[in-house]
Amino acid sequence: MSKKIKKNLLLIGSFIILNIVIYNIIEINKEQRIDFSLEKHLDKLKTHYNILIYHQKITAHAAYQSTINKKDIINILKKTSLATPQELDILRQKLFEKLKDKYKILKYKGVLQYHFVLPNNRVFLRMHKPEKYGDSLKNIRYSFEYTNKYHKQISGFEQGKTSHGFRNVYPIFDENKNYLASLEISFSSDFLQEYLINVSKIHTHFLVDKHIFDVKAWSRDDMILQYQQSSENKDFMMSIIHSDYKKEHIIENRKRLKGIKRKIYKNMKKEEAFSIYTVYKEKTVVISFYPIKNIKEKKTVAWIVSYDKDAFIDMAVDTNSYAQLAMFLLLFIIFYFLYRTINQKEILDIQVKKQTEALAKSEQSLKLLNENLEQRIKEEVKKNQEKDTLLFQQSKMASMGEMIGNIAHQWRQPIAIISMWANNIIADIDMEEVENESLKKYANHINEQTVHLSKTIDDFRNFFAPNKEKKLFSLKSSIDKTLELLSASFKVHNIEVIQNIEDIEIITLQNELTQAILNIIKNSKDIITVFNENGRKLIFINVYKKDKNVVIEIIDNGGGIPKNIMQKIFDPYFTTKHKSQGTGIGLYMTQSIITKHLNGTIDVQNSEYVYDGKNYKGAKFQIKLHLISKASS
Repeated sequence: MSKKIKKNLLLIGSFIILNIVIYNIIEINKEQRIDFSLEKHLDKLKTHYNILIYHQKITAHAAYQSTINKKDIINILKKTSLATPQELDILRQKLFEKLKDKYKILKYKGVLQYHFVLPNNRVFLRMHKPEKYGDSLKNIRYSFEYTNKYHKQISGFEQGKTSHGFRNVYPIFDENKNYLASLEISFSSDFLQEYLINVSKIHTHFLVDKHIFDVKAWSRDDMILQYQQSSENKDFMMSIIHSDYKKEHIIENRKRLKGIKRKIYKNMKKEEAFSIYTVYKEKTVVISFYPIKNIKEKKTVAWIVSYDKDAFIDMAVDTNSYAQLAMFLLLFIIFYFLYRTINQKEILDIQVKKQTEALAKSEQSLKLLNENLEQRIKEEVKKNQEKDTLLFQQSKMASMGEMIGNIAHQWRQPIAIISMWANNIIADIDMEEVENESLKKYANHINEQTVHLSKTIDDFRNFFAPNKEKKLFSLKSSIDKTLELLSASFKVHNIEVIQNIEDIEIITLQNELTQAILNIIKNSKDIITVFNENGRKLIFINVYKKDKNVVIEIIDNGGGIPKNIMQKIFDPYFTTKHKSQGTGIGLYMTQSIITKHLNGTIDVQNSEYVYDGKNYKGAKFQIKLHLISKASS
């Protein structure tokens, strides 16, 4: 085999391998964006579900308090222990008459069952079915057995004889702390379903395990809620709110889920929340599943399922294809020039033999060749610069994804608090207990939280604002703002940040330095979250002057960097993380920013130290930047 053929085969092989590598990198980036979008939909469903359950508990507790605070109701229940069957009927009718107007209000708030049960677990009064009483709920309703036995409140999802619901069961005592009865205030899954659709604007429905009732029960006429076989899983029935739900949620969904039903069934077996997507009529649909566990065994017996369109995933898939095509064409052009360059010597030999008698022409050809080579070198340098720009943009997008997650963490608590105070106002209105001072207090709390939300948006907007001008700023203030952006994420992962920062002013590109520091801190956070999953998680930040430099040190307790990869961590696309967690460009871009843009140095080594009387080991990143005086700037 000739040398020329060997060279060409090597060039073709390199072209194929590099294309495969770039294809996988682009695919990883696409999967990361899709996973982020799926997690966003799942968080949305979880948040709205938890807010609704919290509101229901507030409504139930308010209804319970207003019930036990009425002396005439307590007096009726006190008489039940010694009453004859005829006397019980009279007492039951009196209680019904006193509570029927209140029950109308509670039904408007979504309450399905307002239910009194005696200490022997026999039904005294069902406000939703006053004609049905006296039956025993022993071995049927664990919540009543628990409250009647221990005289304590219990809440959660539970099935009954002919219905299921989100139940709150409370103990009732007289003025002498004598136990009288248990009171249930429960909400149906239909109310939850309608709330998510009409209020939270989430297209959703409720699935319940067909085995939680006796099989014959599903066809009974006295079933409070109506069900049909779901399209998601053959073992689950779907709650039918309106007549058009069968076409929309069963027949249509069977078409949507045709290619992913096996995957859905497999994930539901795990009994954990998940999101999945499919493409239907050229549009991406994200389906999120949130498990509901029963009150006794804490076993998943129902699911909330939401359907939502997602243009972001459509865009991720489309841009992924365009990026792959563009990179293929770019590599083809580069390898074509390499092929021409490698084979240029043979072409020159032929030209020299043909033009030995024309020295002037030969010199002119050599001159043109040199010019072409210089031009190609300039083009290659420009392409390398464009590659660095692309990598920096990818790093910025990765940080932006991290920041979006932090915004979600920062906003979750204020939104829940706003919802809580708004619900308190509604509860006071419904209970006719409105006071101007209370309304003013609630309004002030809501205003404080909206100001906090606005400030959060301004903080993140300033972080991503483009600024290529050097300016004088305080390092301590800049690092404090960076840590504030990450505070919610640190709180979720129980990460402690120990600062030893001198108040030093420096003249440089503030946003780029912040980006570099953020990349290192994020890298440390990812390492210690895995390495110290159940232990203490520490990040130290030291800033001090040394000679004419400012030194920034970031130290973690993540166990350190193995020696065999210490020299590779600043290489592009090198990462020890799983492909869904990183692309390996963060530290590469950090080194580029420090050395090329800020004219500084960055070094890493393993460090062993003692903190609070305990030995730790971790990575120590050290950045050195030259201090520029105000006069010279």
